[in-house]
Amino acid sequence: MLGSSEMLDLGQLLRVRSASAGRFDASGQHLVFVSDLAGVPQVWGVSGDGWPELLVTPPDRAQTIYPGPRPGTLVVGADVGGNEHTQLLLQLQPGTAWEPLTNDPERIHNFGDWSADGERISYAANTRTGRWFDIYVRDLASVDTRCVLEHDSTNRPGPFSPDGRWLAVVRAFSSQHHELWLVDAQRSEPPRLLTDISEEAFYERPEWSTDGSAIYCLTDYKREFGTPARIDVKTGELSCVVLPELEVDEATLDPTGRRLAYACNRDGVAQVMVRELASGAETAVEGLPPGTLYDYWQRALA
Repeated sequence: MLGSSEMLDLGQLLRVRSASAGRFDASGQHLVFVSDLAGVPQVWGVSGDGWPELLVTPPDRAQTIYPGPRPGTLVVGADVGGNEHTQLLLQLQPGTAWEPLTNDPERIHNFGDWSADGERISYAANTRTGRWFDIYVRDLASVDTRCVLEHDSTNRPGPFSPDGRWLAVVRAFSSQHHELWLVDAQRSEPPRLLTDISEEAFYERPEWSTDGSAIYCLTDYKREFGTPARIDVKTGELSCVVLPELEVDEATLDPTGRRLAYACNRDGVAQVMVRELASGAETAVEGLPPGTLYDYWQRALA
């Protein structure tokens, strides 16, 4: 039994707030994040040393934030009552009201990515049937929404190619069995399988090289541990970028495509490295508190 001096202050415990999903907007000067500073997870932003400003207040809980290629533009994933039936909201400029991109509370909508020009987005939804997720592309100006991949499986939308023509799509059969597909956003050509179906592996976090010739991702293809790899788009040839004897939990390219950040799992502690792709030189990111990376709703490295 705790003595009076050891009693926990429950009120103080309940005042603890959280912040996650931090991202810079396209200006590079404004940090946006999800926080329950006002009691419910919502979208906040901060510049410099100022106090955070409330940017987007969805009907209930904000889950994810996806800044667009134009400063101030955001897509927010939100649900109601913790039901995880995610809907997508759009804010075009700071201080303006958000507008719904989807409005089907019985279905789930998982954001994919923005096109480079900021005119289109991709997402997955189980609209056709509750069991499977198809891939959609929406033109934000015309509000035209097209299903570009319909298949009885769970499909996850990845990024647009630099020219906006192709989408990288992960088809997941289980957490350890994926396929990586290229889907024509114009629907002029059929989807093309990019990975080897003869061997089960996972393919996570796909990203295009700046010239569109390759896709970088995390995979355990023919390996015990997951690691960053490069897949040639024309040939499907896969080559590992690094070969650590540890599981790599996260990886991402920088906007120039010249550097790769990745996080090795050292007994539950994330060691973040930054690698120059041309030279292979690496630098450890020091000064982070020990622990794992928070990636429950969206990728931890940005």
